[in-house]
Amino acid sequence: MNTTPAQPFPTDQPSWGTPTTPPAGHGHDRPADPTGPDGRPGARFFDAVRSLGIVRPDQGRWAAGVAAGIGRRYHLDPTVVRLAFAALTLFGGLGVALYALGWLFLPHPDTRIHAQQVLTGTVTPGFIGAALLLLSTTHAHGPLLPLAVIALIIYKLHNRHPYPTA
Repeated sequence: MNTTPAQPFPTDQPSWGTPTTPPAGHGHDRPADPTGPDGRPGARFFDAVRSLGIVRPDQGRWAAGVAAGIGRRYHLDPTVVRLAFAALTLFGGLGVALYALGWLFLPHPDTRIHAQQVLTGTVTPGFIGAALLLLSTTHAHGPLLPLAVIALIIYKLHNRHPYPTA
């Protein structure tokens, strides 16, 4: 018969109210910082997107350049990529949404990304067009597709006839 009294609680646990420090290497040893070394919002994420090597070109595109950028990156004819977006739209409805996300997150040749610019307070016509296109892919906002097309046409007309600068 054992005469040693059993301890009700383990002794290696901290007492109530004692602050604990998580072990190193479990994601808590450095604070989460969404900005990069230069202070840009979401820099780590957007730099990872840029590292994919897909750039929406200014030439050779029909709308936002998503298909042309993907085609150039993977050495495909952009028409094949456009047909893939169309097929995804017809069979499952994802094509338009994926195109809009590409428009929001894939960079221009000068590395600007619409979604990142919004985080700094700069709302571009491209962001508005991509957001409207993305909203049009939901069943509740289906009528927004014509608005996205109208916004794209206005944007194209506005850029074709720039105002003279003094």
